[in-house]
Amino acid sequence: MRPILTGDEMRAAGAGAIVHGTPGAALMENAGLAVARAIESRFGRERRVAVVCGLGNNGGDGFVVARVLKSDWTRVYVIGDPDALKGDARHHYDRLRKERARLPVEVIRSEAEWNGKAAEFARCSLVVDALLGTGTHGAPRGLAEVVIRSIRGERARGARVVSVDLPSGVPADASALDWPAVEADLTVTFAAKKPCLVFSPASEFAGTVVVAPIGIPDEGLQFSDRGVRLFELDATDALAAFPRRKKDSHKGDFGHVLIVAGSVGKSGAAVLAARAAFRAGAGLVTVASVGEVCRLVTLAQPEVMTESLGEGAECGDAAKATARVLDLAATKDAIVIGPGLGRSEKTQDFVLDVVARCGLPVVIDADGLFGLRAQTLSRIAQRDKATVLTPHPGEMARLLGIERDAVQKDRVKAVRRAVGETRGTVVLKGRHTLVGTVQSEIRVNPTGSASLATAGTGDVLAGVIGALLARGVPAEAAAGASVFVHGLAGERAGKRRPWGVVAGDVIESLPPAIASLGR
Repeated sequence: MRPILTGDEMRAAGAGAIVHGTPGAALMENAGLAVARAIESRFGRERRVAVVCGLGNNGGDGFVVARVLKSDWTRVYVIGDPDALKGDARHHYDRLRKERARLPVEVIRSEAEWNGKAAEFARCSLVVDALLGTGTHGAPRGLAEVVIRSIRGERARGARVVSVDLPSGVPADASALDWPAVEADLTVTFAAKKPCLVFSPASEFAGTVVVAPIGIPDEGLQFSDRGVRLFELDATDALAAFPRRKKDSHKGDFGHVLIVAGSVGKSGAAVLAARAAFRAGAGLVTVASVGEVCRLVTLAQPEVMTESLGEGAECGDAAKATARVLDLAATKDAIVIGPGLGRSEKTQDFVLDVVARCGLPVVIDADGLFGLRAQTLSRIAQRDKATVLTPHPGEMARLLGIERDAVQKDRVKAVRRAVGETRGTVVLKGRHTLVGTVQSEIRVNPTGSASLATAGTGDVLAGVIGALLARGVPAEAAAGASVFVHGLAGERAGKRRPWGVVAGDVIESLPPAIASLGR
């Protein structure tokens, strides 16, 4: 995992590197070099480049870009009075003027002066946005706002935009904003991503994000004293949950998952969860459901064992069903409960009773979450085995007794609250799925696509998590690895079928997605 740092934390990390012997001017040089190399590798050298620089450290990075970038046509626009430049930014401005004396550097102090350069600025085919950095908060004002609107206009006319560290106008810690900001095709950020580059809709301004090292050591990016730590999952995290199989392996080595799912009319949820568990590497899978569902599961997936909970539309006789599931759990390694199970009052009581009394790691998904409320979460919190809850935003809102919009407005806050009230691992699904852990970490998943916005993909994810829990993977690691490979599988399915992906396509993409993690 890589840390996601707030603006204050990033500035503290830079200051710490300086204290430990790396000059600020060297950090700035490395940052500018990284941006220039990213531009040349993605867009080539035959570009008409406009470098728009503010008066802070972000502008200092831009001066380095202008000095080292190889381009036949480059213009530098300093927005504000260069006499106000200080420290490392001043150093790199003076170095630019000395080493590239023939490079046109235009000082812009007013809107009128900027408008006077409009025709020249319109000649650019690539804009380097080095106007505002992590120290800015709120909506841009004055000349900065005017320049941002011009950059947006040039992009609308076809110019490429590369932002330095952050798109100007987007505060480092924002997840949303209601004012115009630079829209970048590429953002080269330094040492670690910032929240605005991860959380939608603010992240939509950044385009493709590249994290460039600039000389801050990894230990300088750790802030263990903050209330919640943000991390981004990566392939290494997922790979650890899918080790190579030994040549003398047998099915008993890979766990037995019990999936309590399905009801009349919703047998497909049980099939999808079971099939996904197998594709994620489970050695054995049993579905426990009402008789009709068991019969349909056997027809759809003969590798799956079934156990009938009696006849009926949902769970049959709730008391008998609970006893049967707990008896079955004695010989299993993990339980997935909820997909397509039904929402009747007796089924809600059945789910809560099973989860509270079961001595196995449990994944609670879909209909299994429906009956959970503030007054019942204490029974979940008292469990002494791992619990993973997988709500989508609507289910999270119901769980916490708040509006869905409130969940989406601050997804991190919602996850933290749910973790605190359940003492479980909470997976809040959606764009950039969040995994909240009892260690006060929020792990952000970078994979996935709109292809996953189709019925049944949540059942698939539940089956994958169940498979990893059954192999003994700790809950937070199982949840993180599962959402990562589930997202990769969704991306692969979407590439094969740009339109009309179904959950079964995602399941079939799981093995190649896991294989793509590398060794």
